[in-house]
Order: sequence, then C-alpha cells, then structure tokens
Amino acid sequence: MPAPAPSLRLGPRLGTVTVLVLGALAWTGPTRADVPVGVEAVVGSVTCDAEDGSVPVTLTAGAAATDFELYLDGEPYGDEAVAVPGGTSTTITVAGLADGGHAFDVVLPGDPGADPGSDPGSDPESDPENLVSTTREVACDAAPVGAYTNPKGSVEVFCGNEAVVTATNEPIGGNTADLQPVTFTLSFQPWATDADGVGLPLDVPPTPIDTFTLDSSTPAYERVLGETEMGELAALSPTGMINLLVGDEVVSQSGLGGTCVVEAATPDATSGVALPATGA
Repeated sequence: MPAPAPSLRLGPRLGTVTVLVLGALAWTGPTRADVPVGVEAVVGSVTCDAEDGSVPVTLTAGAAATDFELYLDGEPYGDEAVAVPGGTSTTITVAGLADGGHAFDVVLPGDPGADPGSDPGSDPESDPENLVSTTREVACDAAPVGAYTNPKGSVEVFCGNEAVVTATNEPIGGNTADLQPVTFTLSFQPWATDADGVGLPLDVPPTPIDTFTLDSSTPAYERVLGETEMGELAALSPTGMINLLVGDEVVSQSGLGGTCVVEAATPDATSGVALPATGA
C-alpha cells in the first residue's frame, strides 16, 4: 500500500486510556460536537499471517481533508500523521504483531491555531480528539506438539527502593493441555566491587525471596518489592543482583544500588520557586 501523505510529525502518546473490546467488533469513539461530521476510525479484527498478527485500521474523512494520528501500544505508528482526502477512506494494515494484547489509539490532532473563544483563560491551542481507544488480542503462534514450557519474566528496579517482578508461563496457540508447570525462584545475590571497579558476585549463597510455580491454571505472577523489603536486601549488601531464575537459568535480573537524581529548578524571581530570605 502506498505510504500516506505526510502532514504532522508525531510524538509519544501519553496518558492513553484503553478499553478492552472482545471478538471482532470494532468500536468508534462517541460522537462529539468538535469532531467533524463523517469523520470516524474503525479498528478491525485480527488476522494471522504465519505466526504474526495484523489488524486493519480504516480512517474516514468528512467533507474536508482530515489528519489522523495512529498509535500502537502508546507509540506513534509511523513518523507522520495520515492525511485522508475529504469524502474518502484509507485503510492502514498494522502488521507483524506478536502474540499478546496490543493497544490502538486513533486521534485527531489538536489545532495550534484554533480560536480560543470567549473564555479569557482558555489556551489558543485546541486539544486533540480521541476517536478510538481499544485493544486487540493476538494469538497467532502455532500450537506446540507435545509437552512444552514457555517461561518469561522481568525484574525492574526503580531508584533502588522498589522492584517490580513479573513472570509468565502462558499457553502457546491455545494448547493448554501440553503446557508443563514451571517453578521460578526469586533471589538476591550480593555483589562487591574489585579494585578495578568491576562488580563481581560474592562467594555466598543467594538470599531466597520467593519460589512459585506457574501452569495453565495460574500462568502469571507479579510482585512488588517495596521500600521495606528493598531496605532489608540493602542491609545484606548495598550492591547485588535480584535474580529471577528457572533452575540455574537466569530469566531476568536487575541490580540493586542504583539511585535517582532529582534536579531542582534554579530559584529566580520568575521561576515560581521560593527564594531564600535575605533579610532585606
């Protein structure tokens, strides 16, 4: 399909709210007075091309040419907005989708030259209009033959005082009967820094944090290690690795000991930051 005509550069999509839509139904956003008549976006159903999914997104302009922004999983799909001539429709096929849930958002860009109206406090820029917020579930991977496992996981440490651990052992291609249980181990391995500044694990046994088993009836796990638990680990060693393992194989790991630096605004007479008293 030919590339759509460019009109606007896109940036990250923030604050997207997605609504789960099951089956092959397509949903368009509510009709609003500030959305031109005839303008709509329809997110179609999933089709499989080998083991990748694809989803058609149909954009329809009203009487006038209309720019649309398409976001996939919160990120712009393509570098530019899609310009659709008045009275016509364009279908974009979003292809190469991996198994799992994917969020689709179609937005009418805001108009930086819009009339602010009579409200003296209004911004001269109009806000973008969200036409569609929905998700599609892709399940295109071929079902394995015979017994199998599918362990995945992640460990993320935030500012050294919180860690989020997730793990899954999910069926592939709907084959729940042959999915075998997987036992995960979550542990902390203290590290030390040598004379060259290289971090090395200490020759001590890891400290167990949790052990859990995932199967077709319980395929997912999530745990947040809060400030108290992270403080207990730091008391054992200020540096080290939080490891998520299956047997001796590391599924994911993240280091303890990172810090966050917050830069304060420089105080001045116009910054809004309180200036120190001078006694003057």
